[in-house]
Amino acid sequence: MNIFQQKQPLRPMPCFIVGIILVFFVFGVEQLNAQTDSIEQSEPTESVEPISPEDKQREKDQKVTAAFYMLGMIAFVGVVFIIFVMLWGVRMRRIARASLPKQSIQAEHWHLKPKKEIPNGETPGSE
Repeated sequence: MNIFQQKQPLRPMPCFIVGIILVFFVFGVEQLNAQTDSIEQSEPTESVEPISPEDKQREKDQKVTAAFYMLGMIAFVGVVFIIFVMLWGVRMRRIARASLPKQSIQAEHWHLKPKKEIPNGETPGSE
């Protein structure tokens, strides 16, 4: 039995989960690119302006939001990996419990029998 032989078609759920992960990843990358572009496009001012408390609070809120997004994605990916391992374990257990193919019956003490004589005194495997 070949363990790589697929008896069932692909299930849509793992494909859906991978698609969701890719969507979140692309969305996160696009957000980062948009923020980076807006920072790069803003023209530097000649004079240094003091940062207002509202700007500090907004920046802090953005950092906290980004941290929670990252934490949520790490937790989500971890749960998805645990689900994949569980599904893989169920599949391996099913394969392990499957009956083995029929084999020919050999003599019980085959290893104790004397070796067969080969003509010309050659040993098996030598050329």
